[in-house]
Amino acid sequence: MVWAESVDQADILLVDDDKDVLEFLHAYLKNEGYRCDSANNGREAFRKANRSVYGLVVMDLLMPDWDGVDAIVSMSMVNPNQRVLVLSGALNPQLEADLSNCGNVVGCLC
Repeated sequence: MVWAESVDQADILLVDDDKDVLEFLHAYLKNEGYRCDSANNGREAFRKANRSVYGLVVMDLLMPDWDGVDAIVSMSMVNPNQRVLVLSGALNPQLEADLSNCGNVVGCLC
């Protein structure tokens, strides 16, 4: 796995529109020794991923402004090596099909 190269960069980008989920994940991962950054939607995540190097992006799928699939596809066009772990409670056959075309998705916690 490719990790951030400087102490100014976060190891993991957490992306979810649910503030409680972001706070829980951030606290848990910080306790495990990871540095985290967060975004509230896919558009914000795309901007952050273009400015910083993340070892992993943990991405919700259903969000306003840009959903997770849009963000994952856009990130992969800019950085095909960006690894993404999908975290969603709403995986359906269409989303699953969309994700199967994203080579940078390393797993799904659904």
